[in-house]
Amino acid sequence: MRRIKTYLIIVNLIFLTGCANKAMPDTYVENYDYQYRQWSDSIAFPKVQQGSDNIVYIYKNGFIYYMEEGNDVLVPLCNKVDCLHDRETDQQKIKECNAYVDLEELANINPDKDIAIAKCGDYLYCIPLSCYETDERILYRYALDGTAKDVVYKWDGKSSIIVNWIIHRNNLYYAEKRYYEEDEEIKVECTIKRLSLNTFFHRPETVYTAEENLRVLTWGNLQAYGNYVYFEIISMLPKEGDSQKEENNGYDYDRLYNKTFVYDIQADKIEELQIPDMPKSVHVLGVQFWQDQIILDPYDDEKRGDEPMPVYIADLDGSNLKVLLEDVPQAGYFLSDGEYLYFFDDWMEDIDDWLRNPGKYVVYDKDMQIVDTFMTPLNENGRAQRFPVGDRNRMYFTYEKEDGTWGVKCWEKKIGEYRGKTITLTEIMDR
Repeated sequence: MRRIKTYLIIVNLIFLTGCANKAMPDTYVENYDYQYRQWSDSIAFPKVQQGSDNIVYIYKNGFIYYMEEGNDVLVPLCNKVDCLHDRETDQQKIKECNAYVDLEELANINPDKDIAIAKCGDYLYCIPLSCYETDERILYRYALDGTAKDVVYKWDGKSSIIVNWIIHRNNLYYAEKRYYEEDEEIKVECTIKRLSLNTFFHRPETVYTAEENLRVLTWGNLQAYGNYVYFEIISMLPKEGDSQKEENNGYDYDRLYNKTFVYDIQADKIEELQIPDMPKSVHVLGVQFWQDQIILDPYDDEKRGDEPMPVYIADLDGSNLKVLLEDVPQAGYFLSDGEYLYFFDDWMEDIDDWLRNPGKYVVYDKDMQIVDTFMTPLNENGRAQRFPVGDRNRMYFTYEKEDGTWGVKCWEKKIGEYRGKTITLTEIMDR
C-alpha cells in the first residue's frame, strides 16, 4: 500500500510539472494568477484573496478566514470539529488550528502589517515576514477546505530577508536581500528568485541580481500578469569622484537609480521597461494592467507631483508603446478591476495640508471614457483611504480599529451613480 501511494504521488507531481511547462495565455487566468486587483500603492501585503464560487479569503489578526459573498460572515479556515480557532486560549491548541498563521517564533514581526496571503489552485499560501535576519522564513500552505496546513519550504534566516513576494501560476517569486561580509565590510546582494510549487524537491533559482554598487532603497514591488513578472528598484548611486565620500556612506541622494523590469517567463529574459526620448530625470515606477496590456506611468523627478505627464500603454513585454492619456498629474496612480480603470490623485506640496487635495477617483470604461468620479471616507489624518479596487462588483479590505483589533469592510460598487460623492462602506460581521 505504501508503494502504491508513493507511486501515485510521483505520477501526480509529473503531471503537474508537465502542465506547468505548457505555454499559458497572456491574459488573466482565474484561480492561478497573481491577483493584481488586490493591490494598491498602500497595500504592500494583501490580506484578501478572491476564490471560486463567490468565496473570499481574508487574513485577520493571526487567522485565515473564508466568507461566502452575500452571507458576509467570517469563518476560520479550519474543519476540525473540536477546535475553537480564534476563541481558543491554549497556545498549543491555537497552533494546531488549520486556520492559524504561526507567528510565535517571530518575535520581531508586526502581525497586522507584515502578513500577506496568496491563492493559487486549491491552496492559500502565506509567508510571515520579518525585517530581522535572525528570524526564520517559512512558506505555509493552507488547503481551501480547511483540512490541512503544512510547511512547503524553509529559508535560512541567518543571512537574508525576504522583502516582498507573490505567487503566480504555481511559482513563488520573491525579492530577497542577502547580507555578507567582504573585505571587513557588510554588503547586500539583492536578487529576484523563483521557487516552483509543482516540484517535490523545492530549490530556489535566481531570476535577477541587482548591480553591486547600488544603495537600494526599494526592492521588488513584484507584480505579474500572463507570462510576465514585473519588479522595481529604487536606489542611490555612488558619488562621482572622491568628493564628500564620507557623507551618506559614499552615496548621493541626488543621484537616484529608478528602474522597472519585465521578466519574460517563457523566454527566460529580462528587459528594462523604457519610454523613448525621455530625459534622464524621468522614471517608470511600476506598472498597472489593463485589457491584457500594461500601463506605464512615468514620473519626472524635476517636476512637482501635480504637474502633467503623458501616460502610456504597451504590450505586456513593453513593446508597441503608445500614449493612452495626455496631461495626467504625475503623482497619481492607476488601479484596475478588469472592468474599469481607476485613477487616484491626492498629491499636495505641503504634507500637512491634507484638505487641499483629499483625493478623488476618476473611473474610465474600456473605451477610456470617464463614467464616474467618487471619493473615499477620510482617515483620522484627513487623507482619503487607499485600498485595492477588488473585482468588478465589490471590494473587501481589512483595517485597524481603535482598540487595536482588525475589522473588514465591503464596498458594493455602483459605478455611474456616485458623481463625485463619497462611497459607502459596509462593516462585515465577525462570526
